[in-house]
Amino acid sequence: MNQGTVRILVVEESAEARDRIRYALTAAPEFQIVGEATDAFEARKLLVELRPDIMLLDLHLPKMSGVAFLRKVMKHFPIRTLAMSLDPTQNPQHMLDAIGAGAVDVVKIPTEQTAEELVLLVTKLRTVAAASPRKPQGTQSITDIPQSKIRRYATSFVAIASSTGGTEALKFVLPKIQMDRDAAILVVQHLPEAFMKTYVDLLNKICPFPVKEAVDGEKVEVGTAYLAPGDHHMEIRQAGAQYAVVLHQKPFLHSIRPSADYLLHSIAKLRKPRAIGVILTGMGKDGAEGLAAMRKRGAYNIAQDESTSVVYGMPKEAEKLGGIDMTLPLEEIAEEINRQLRKRNAA
Repeated sequence: MNQGTVRILVVEESAEARDRIRYALTAAPEFQIVGEATDAFEARKLLVELRPDIMLLDLHLPKMSGVAFLRKVMKHFPIRTLAMSLDPTQNPQHMLDAIGAGAVDVVKIPTEQTAEELVLLVTKLRTVAAASPRKPQGTQSITDIPQSKIRRYATSFVAIASSTGGTEALKFVLPKIQMDRDAAILVVQHLPEAFMKTYVDLLNKICPFPVKEAVDGEKVEVGTAYLAPGDHHMEIRQAGAQYAVVLHQKPFLHSIRPSADYLLHSIAKLRKPRAIGVILTGMGKDGAEGLAAMRKRGAYNIAQDESTSVVYGMPKEAEKLGGIDMTLPLEEIAEEINRQLRKRNAA
């Protein structure tokens, strides 16, 4: 997005909520509300007339739901969108549906003029302003592929760091990874704790291998994907001839928990860190230092490119620190992971 004023269309039925949004933006002069709509039909007209930079969209609209409207908008008029809900934690699936339909993120509708709610709204709008408009990703269901029942423990890892836009990117990449004879997948996706179970259940429906929230102390099995639970950092430690998950709640790193850098640094410290590192779309610099440490120990690292990233912050920072071997568009990342896994098996 070009420098200068960011033009916002607010789609919200409640006059009180619109008042609070306007009040919040008085502290952020880079944003300008150029239009307000109370339902999807008014919003469609204003999108065409005003051509705003961002749509701030209530998911609970009269006449047509926000998610249904967003799906229609993204087919014909892709726009950076921050979805709103009175309490996103009460319906995690609704939040994931909104992101799947094309929203960059979801925020709580300000119910009071408290500093916390108003600052959160402005912070998320700034994230959305840095994002790329996108169409929703389609995901093919492959739940009919049989999953192995044999318990074997992993000795190599595909470690993935992901943030803003990453829930959709992971849905695109993970199902296409061809698990090899000794590898497991370890993922740190920045996602609130309340949404993690719903998201893991969704991934289990589309991946040809088990996907689970990691459990402290469990041994890492071949052919399984482990996601760091919400509000817990995840690391990997050697346990004899095997590797085990370590979860903890040490202080926030890069203002977040879980932080991918905890995981990636722990892999770099292993005696034989056989690993492929991947960094997907996201704001900030989480994962950059950890990938640089992994690469020094012989890992092969892949970054999502700018053109397909919702926010190019994390991949860009990883490249600046020299932690990346290959930068690729989202649609080519899984095949490069598979190629590297085959190459390691042939060595």
